This record gives sequence, C-alpha cells and structure tokens, in this order.
Amino acid sequence: MREILICIIALSVFLGNTAVYAQPQGRPSPTLKDAVAMARDGRCDEAIELIKKIISQNPPQENKEAYLSMGVVYFKCKKYDNALNAFESAAGIMKESPMAYYFIGMIYEKKAVGETERDAARLMKQKALDAWQLYLTYSGKTEMKSLGSHRNACVTVENGVATAKKHVKLLTEDLSND
Repeated sequence: MREILICIIALSVFLGNTAVYAQPQGRPSPTLKDAVAMARDGRCDEAIELIKKIISQNPPQENKEAYLSMGVVYFKCKKYDNALNAFESAAGIMKESPMAYYFIGMIYEKKAVGETERDAARLMKQKALDAWQLYLTYSGKTEMKSLGSHRNACVTVENGVATAKKHVKLLTEDLSND
C-alpha cells in the first residue's frame, strides 16, 4: 500500500504542470495533478470525472498521461477492472509505456489470486507475466528518457526492474508447476 501511495504522489508531481483543457479566462485549468490529489483525498468519483473531461477535450494521441492517471486513481480506489481498462488504453496510445505494463502486471496478479477457477487463474497469471515482461522490455527505452526520469513514472528504474524480475521469476515458476 505504501508503494501505491508513493506512486500516486510521484505521479501527481510528474503531472503537476499539465493543464490540459481550457477554463474560462482568469480561472486556472484543472490538471491531472488535481485529479490525483482528489483521489488521494478519497474523492475518487470526482477525480475520474475530471480526468474523463480532460480526455474528452484532447486528441486521443495526447491522452496517455490522462489514462495513466485514471488507472492510478481507479487502482487506488480498488476498481481494478476499470484501472486495467485505463492502463490498457494508455498502452494502446503508446505501446512503449512501462508504467502501464507495471500496473497491468499487478492487476492481473491480484485477479489471479482472487480467481477460484484454475484455468482462469492460470490465464491471469500468464497475462501478468506478459505484462511484467513488457515492463522490462520498455522500462529503459525512449519514453522514460523523454519524460525526464523513471522515478516520475512511479518507481525508480532499479526498484521497478527488480520488482518486475521478481514477479517474472515467481510467475514463471508457478506456471511451470501447473
């Protein structure tokens, strides 16, 4: 849980100066940072509505950060299916989006733990493994360099890679034992 709180704070700092839709003159535009702050205050529905408004007023290719923020808000609010959809939307806009794959891996693992049907649980574990491997593939690539640093996308490169490698190892072993 501490990692998620740190992630939300890091994301809010990362997105802090992103005013992404117009407000009447004289009033500051709400930002993705504002939405993440709302979620941190327990105002998840309000945060999601703000992000949806931001998304609706921008071209699709400019909404990756908004979908990442939406995913983090839904994740924080334990709405994992909605978070998964948001992170998959972010990855669809920019395939090389390590942060999206980081959370997709986490969500599929959570879903696998809660799944009672063996084949469905195995499928969730495989999807988690695939996401963690994509995270490792993209974690050191262009996106992170262009955004400034990996830590702004929730984790340090070292911690994110270490976490992903641990999950890959455990899931690979678990899937090979089935």
